Amino acid sequence: AALAEAEAFEHANAMDENKDNLRLLRAVLVAGLYPNVVRIQAPDKDKSKDNSSSSSRKPQEGRGGGDSKVEVKFFARNGAVDVHPASVLWGESTFRYPFLIYHEKVKTSKVYLRDATMITPYSLLLFGGNIMVSHAEGSVTVDSWIKFNVPPAHAVLIHKLRLEIASLLQRKIEDPAFNASDVKSTKVIQAVSQLMKSE
Repeated sequence: AALAEAEAFEHANAMDENKDNLRLLRAVLVAGLYPNVVRIQAPDKDKSKDNSSSSSRKPQEGRGGGDSKVEVKFFARNGAVDVHPASVLWGESTFRYPFLIYHEKVKTSKVYLRDATMITPYSLLLFGGNIMVSHAEGSVTVDSWIKFNVPPAHAVLIHKLRLEIASLLQRKIEDPAFNASDVKSTKVIQAVSQLMKSE
């Protein structure tokens, strides 16, 4: 009985290996919620700060911006959106990465995002929609919409890793008992985990 408990504990620890990797968690959200992606347009410092539109808002006092007049704009694939005023992101004017993933959009006086969180470029490149690699331009485009400047050698690696992820997931779908502990599967999982941690 003690041996069985020790094996169960070891298995639980292995399954908990990435519990502190929040970037990996965000990648899982992209895999589950894509195409619910929004591009964040940073303020253009050269343009007048008086410019406003339905997709921009100024930070509210005490909600991430004080009295600053920085405007942040959000664009879904089909047009301008805004963060819901009840969101913890409302009033934020600085984002480390220019993308959000969201759970739902609602339309009242504007189209608002609810349950949104910032995501990283790697998570979109690996778990977003179809990618198109352009070696000549040095770019990778996700679903003909989100374009990244990527050196050709890196673009090839991203494409290869996506194929390996798809193969691993397909194997798991076909055989639910498959636990992805073979050498190849472990390397793929570790590569994704390390890539997310490095961003």
